[in-house]
Amino acid sequence: MGQQIAIISELKRHVLRCVRDQHGNHVIQKIVELVPFEHIQPIADAFVGQAHQLASHPYGCRVVQRLLECSRDPAKSNMLQELHAYAPSLITDQYGNYVIQNVVEHGQARDRDRIFAVIKSNLVAYSRQKFASNVVEKCLTYCREEQRREVMHMLCAKNAIGECALHLLVRDSFGNYVIREYTTTF
Repeated sequence: MGQQIAIISELKRHVLRCVRDQHGNHVIQKIVELVPFEHIQPIADAFVGQAHQLASHPYGCRVVQRLLECSRDPAKSNMLQELHAYAPSLITDQYGNYVIQNVVEHGQARDRDRIFAVIKSNLVAYSRQKFASNVVEKCLTYCREEQRREVMHMLCAKNAIGECALHLLVRDSFGNYVIREYTTTF
């Protein structure tokens, strides 16, 4: 443990540079996974005000996910608060969608509910977007039964010209996956 703490002490001024590095991010991930949280607080501290930017970075998104899985409050709550504030853009982001999926899968019920509320606010558009559709699928897998029923009502409701979203999504290149996920989880 002493050697791990010495490594953390040496890297703490370079955490963000390591997180953004093709190889360094793996080192930071492994430290987060193996070292008790009280010793990785400097790593979590480096993410304050940076979580949303790192969540949409090809390497940073991996470390954000590990921190969400291994951190404790208040560091975890602070990171989640920042991610929730940027959820609409992270949901549609090439890398950020993985972080939001992680929140849905591993987060608390209140975090899932917040992400579900964002998804619900623009369900059809998110279902048709390449990256966001994965988040919609994850929400359908982990949401509560009443939330699934709410989605079904939304999908079957007729719009101004008498069409329902279900027909549109069934024929959509990304939306069809959402409908398939919905049918397997109901």
